[in-house]
Amino acid sequence: MIKKKKKKKNKQPITARKRNFRLCTHTQTDGGNYTSETQQTDKMKKIIIILTLIIVTNFTFGQNKLVKDIDNDGKNDTVFVDVEKSTIVCNLSTLNYESVSSKPIDDLNEPSGVIETKNGFEFFNDWMRSGFKNQFRYNSKTKKIQLIGMSSYSFGNASNDHSGGSSVNLLTGDYIGIWNYFDPPC
Repeated sequence: MIKKKKKKKNKQPITARKRNFRLCTHTQTDGGNYTSETQQTDKMKKIIIILTLIIVTNFTFGQNKLVKDIDNDGKNDTVFVDVEKSTIVCNLSTLNYESVSSKPIDDLNEPSGVIETKNGFEFFNDWMRSGFKNQFRYNSKTKKIQLIGMSSYSFGNASNDHSGGSSVNLLTGDYIGIWNYFDPPC
């Protein structure tokens, strides 16, 4: 048997190595692989960008507060979801910004909140494969927030049984529903 001589590993960094017409410094890691400093800085830049995006999305999409003139008096009003009490809270300028709360919502999920609409606001409450939306508008005659419409959707099970959507306009009484039901053969 012929024994091969083992080469000694050089653990010192190889510096000023010219590769692809550019100057790179290489360092040897414990496993014997060489990584360049430019690759390490690229990884750090990617990590910083990802962390920045996560923080920005938390600040923008994590807000459940709507600031808008809802009662049409030229002053901004505030609407938000109180997660602890499971209620929708309105602070209207016509009521001197006193908090007016809804009744508690039975199943308030994490992906819920309020968004702006043309004439008021919309409360949404989504689950994994279903959810609902409620549209509200300020009624100047009663000086209260009025529920004007509701809609719901469901993706159903794997075969799309009980899937579809519906909406009702409470001002006109119109109902639109498209639902899928599959009856098993007898």
